Amino acid sequence: MGTHTGVAWYTVGQRRGLGLSVGVPQYVLEVDARRNTLVVGGQEDLLRRRLRLGRVNWIVPTPLPAAATVRVRHAAPDVPAVLHADGPDRVRVEFCEPQRAAAPGQAVAFYDGDRVLGGGIIEDACWSGEEMNENGRP
Repeated sequence: MGTHTGVAWYTVGQRRGLGLSVGVPQYVLEVDARRNTLVVGGQEDLLRRRLRLGRVNWIVPTPLPAAATVRVRHAAPDVPAVLHADGPDRVRVEFCEPQRAAAPGQAVAFYDGDRVLGGGIIEDACWSGEEMNENGRP
């Protein structure tokens, strides 16, 4: 669709500064530094149904699967989700409703009411229509 000034200057969910004119607003959906590419699409394409987290740290040991509220970004609201074991130090998060612009590298926290259960780092995020395979990949 076009060229960019370097993947370091873009974040998932970004709309401004893309230099695209395709009739509808476009957003950064994915940043692939290894291939020096950006994936762009419409606002609905930002929705994520599932996340795979690594480097999970439990503050309160929690048997899985477990219902919890999850916060993807510091200023974002807590949203209901179900947490599933996905290997050692890994958790799969399944949102009750798809969430916007969750991206690899972001921190995620799990809550039970006001009590912090733990958290981890997003490794993979599935778009709302995708399924993860046995390796947790879309």
